[in-house]
Amino acid sequence: MRTVQKRLIGTIVLAVVLAALAVFFVWWKDKPPGYLDPLIPPANTSGYIVALKDSGGRQQVVAIAPDGAQRSPGGEGSDVECAWDAKGERILFISNRSPDGSFQVFNWVPDRENDPYRISEGAPARGLHVHPSGRYVLVASRGDIVAFSYPRGLPRRIMPPSVEPFVGGLEEVGLPGAQQDYEDVAQAISSIWRQVKESVDGEAFERGLLDATGRFFAGVLTTGRGKAVVLQDLEPEEPHQVGARVPFAAETLEIAMHPSAPRVLVSLRRFQHPSLASIPREMLNPDGTARKPFENAMLLLDFDGGMVPVALSVDDSQQFLSPTLSPDGSEVAFVLTEREGDGYATRGLFVAPVQEGGVSQARLLVEGDAREPSWLPDGSGLLLIRGGDVYRVNADGTGLKALTTDGGPYSSPRMSPR
Repeated sequence: MRTVQKRLIGTIVLAVVLAALAVFFVWWKDKPPGYLDPLIPPANTSGYIVALKDSGGRQQVVAIAPDGAQRSPGGEGSDVECAWDAKGERILFISNRSPDGSFQVFNWVPDRENDPYRISEGAPARGLHVHPSGRYVLVASRGDIVAFSYPRGLPRRIMPPSVEPFVGGLEEVGLPGAQQDYEDVAQAISSIWRQVKESVDGEAFERGLLDATGRFFAGVLTTGRGKAVVLQDLEPEEPHQVGARVPFAAETLEIAMHPSAPRVLVSLRRFQHPSLASIPREMLNPDGTARKPFENAMLLLDFDGGMVPVALSVDDSQQFLSPTLSPDGSEVAFVLTEREGDGYATRGLFVAPVQEGGVSQARLLVEGDAREPSWLPDGSGLLLIRGGDVYRVNADGTGLKALTTDGGPYSSPRMSPR
C-alpha cells in the first residue's frame, strides 16, 4: 500500500514539475518585449572599456577587455552614442541598425557572443543618458525628452511632462511621472513651458539629464540663435514653482549632472542672453545693445537659482571643454584650449576643484593633445582620447598609458562600473 502511495505521489510531483516546465517554456518562447535573459554565467566586465571606433567610414561600438582584446556586436549600421548600464553588465548604445533604419537604443553583453537587443521604438533617438538608478534611460526624441524603462522599454515623456495617466506594471514605479496625482503637475508645467519655450525661440531638446532622485531636470534646448540651458523641478511643492528656468544661452553648451546633489555643471562658449526680456537693466547700453558678463565659462548651477563660477573667460581667450564630474562631485576634469592666432590650441587635460574660481587651482594631468575625458568609477584616474587612441591616466597626472595602439580613431571611452 505504501509503495502505491509513494508511486502516486511521485507521479503527481512529476506531473506538476512537467507542467511548470511547459508553462515556463511557453513563457520563455513568447516572453514580453524588453525582457532580458538572465546572464549565465554572470557578466565578467570588470575593467572593460566601451568606446566608439571609426571603421570603414562608420562608427561601431567596441568593448575593450583588460588584456586589450576587442569585441564588437558586428552587423550593419552606424553606432553614434554608447554607455554602460548601471550595473556594468550590458552596454547601451544608439544605432540605426533597427529594421526601419531609425536610430534607436540597443543593449548588448560584451563578454560573450550575442546579438544586440533593441529597447526603444518610434521616432529617432539621440542624447543617450543612463539614469544612476538603472531603472530607465533618457533620450531626445521628436524634440522632447523621453524616458524608456529599463529593460522593458516602456516610454514616458519627461520634458515637457506627459499629461497622460501612466500605465505599467509594479516594476515601473520608479519611472518619472508614474506617481499618483502627477497629471495636474504635468499639466501645469507643460502649460508654462509652452510660454517659456516661445519666449526663448526654442526649437527642440537635444539632451536631457535627471538628478539621482529623478526630480530635477536639466536639458540643452536648441533655439533660433544657438543653445539654451533649461532647468526644471518636476515635482514642485507649490504651484508657483512650476516655471522652467532658462538662466542663459550660448553658441555651444555641455552639461553634466552632479552625482549626488541637485546641481548641474555647465560649460558654455560665447554667452548669449536667452531673450530680450531676460537682459538685466544694468547690462543694457544707452544705444540699446546688451553687454555680456563673460564669453566662455564653466558654472555649477543650483535649481534654486544659485550659481558658482568655476571658470570664466571674459574675452574668449580660453575655452573649457568636455567637463566631467568626479564620482564624488568634488572635482571636474576638462580640456582647456586657448586662443592662438585665428584659432585655438589645446593645452591639455586639467582637473579643478568644483568651487568658485576653482580653475585657479587646476592641475595639469596630460599636456597637449587630449579629448573626451571620463572618470574611472572609483575616481582614481581618467580615460581620454589622445592621437586617436584610448589612454588612461591617474588622477595625480602620473601613469599615462595607451590602452589601444592602432590609432582608431576612438571616441567616447567609458570604464565599466562593475
